[in-house]
Amino acid sequence: MDVELRSEAKKLLFTLNKELKRDIVLAEALRRRRTVCESLLVLGAALAFILHLRLAVVTGGLSSAAPRFAAADNPAAAPSSGPLTRLLTFAFLPAFNFGLLLLPRRLSFDWSMDAVPRLSSLGDPRNVVSLFFYAALLRIAIRSASRLARSKQQSLQKIQRPYRRPPRTHRQGHRGPCNGTLPLTAAACSSCKGSVLHYHQRCLGNNNNNNHLVSSGTKHISSQTIPTESAPCCTCCCPMLVLGPRRLRRCVPLPSQESSLVPHQSLGPSELVLVTLAMLALPFLPASNLFFHVGFVVAERVLYLPSAGYCILVAIGAKAVWGRFVRTRTLRMVLLCGVLVLLVSMGARTVRRNRDWQDEESLYRSGIAVNPPKEFRNVFV
Repeated sequence: MDVELRSEAKKLLFTLNKELKRDIVLAEALRRRRTVCESLLVLGAALAFILHLRLAVVTGGLSSAAPRFAAADNPAAAPSSGPLTRLLTFAFLPAFNFGLLLLPRRLSFDWSMDAVPRLSSLGDPRNVVSLFFYAALLRIAIRSASRLARSKQQSLQKIQRPYRRPPRTHRQGHRGPCNGTLPLTAAACSSCKGSVLHYHQRCLGNNNNNNHLVSSGTKHISSQTIPTESAPCCTCCCPMLVLGPRRLRRCVPLPSQESSLVPHQSLGPSELVLVTLAMLALPFLPASNLFFHVGFVVAERVLYLPSAGYCILVAIGAKAVWGRFVRTRTLRMVLLCGVLVLLVSMGARTVRRNRDWQDEESLYRSGIAVNPPKEFRNVFV
């Protein structure tokens, strides 16, 4: 009778412990989510206020007259350009700017006049570039958002799953201390209730007083992922590695199911992709002619902030290729050499471009290939 009462009491304590930890984690997640919502609300209000001021300046609401630009500065925004020409040209310009980030071969300080020819019909082949650019951007954003939502949903389902105590036949595990003699299995160590408490009670005693292990010649090292001879891992949650006299045994903590709900300091792959896409697109919006017309067709200076998001996106892509497709040493060397060649070539291109800004004549001559009519006049007049 006492054994049954003791067993029921243990079961009740384990269940209460599980419920308590779940409630604590859910409360922490809700608190952090509320903080994030408040931050987003403040940032959204600040962004709306800044956009309102910018629109007021452009439309002349805060001054006597709105800024005026020559028709040659932005030909697509001129009244002579039809709605179709304006729509197709403005839709193509973001793809053209992304091409400058992707391959900065033709650079110029002045892209006015017809340096970028206007798109006047649907049959222009550059419309395919625009469609492909927006389709790829939308696909990456939707895929990253769906993966992020799926991972959050799986975390919620995992934490809200009720605890079911396994049958007693599956809980006949090791009985001795965590000294390298316990069996290594793929199932949870139910003998020490590792699936509930995520800790080995006998290993707790060893950690508090492990002099007998040290005196017996056993060496403790930090917890790392080291393969064993009999099994890939030990699911007992003793937080230390035990180096026995003949073979290396691994005891690591079981992964906490609740920890996935609490936001970490580091971003996941999907979150990082969304952040880099935001860094790539949001700083470019004021120069996209979407809200108001600007006095230029293409300006490389507006790509400074988007280039940061582009560089991070390239690093994410290289890491994904490294982890998914690169399996051999040869492929790894090929990938590393490719990244090194990319860095060296882009660095050399930056140094070469900086020399064009040493004096006005060098600057004007560098723009002849992009805008011949205007730059020939600047050089020879």
